[in-house]
Amino acid sequence: MTSASAHYLQVLDFASTDFDARDPVRIALDNVIRYIASNPTENLRYLTFGILRDAAKLESNQGEILHRMIAYLTGERAKILHIVYEYVDDDFEHELNTEETDIFIADESFCDPRTGYPVADCANSIYVFFRPNYTAFH
Repeated sequence: MTSASAHYLQVLDFASTDFDARDPVRIALDNVIRYIASNPTENLRYLTFGILRDAAKLESNQGEILHRMIAYLTGERAKILHIVYEYVDDDFEHELNTEETDIFIADESFCDPRTGYPVADCANSIYVFFRPNYTAFH
């Protein structure tokens, strides 16, 4: 068994302790963990809200369940997913580093790394996605 497999099993065990078996968040967690575990690494670079919703087998009107599931998977207990912020301007993409992310979250501001100038209405140019936290598996 790989360290990743062991970690997935551990998180499934945590979820069975933290949620009732009929809780829709638990069911969604099980589905997403199995999806991540069964897909090759290269397919998981950009896990969007939509991809996670589909993997969890949730409907578009089940946003609360999706957000609770993501909070669990990115939280201290599970540590399966990292939240990643990316600035996109036409064909230019820039993944925000920790400092840029902290500033964006705190001040809703961001400077274009190419020019150093603030990006007007940057919230419409910065996208959130998720990536497996492979360091948690070692």
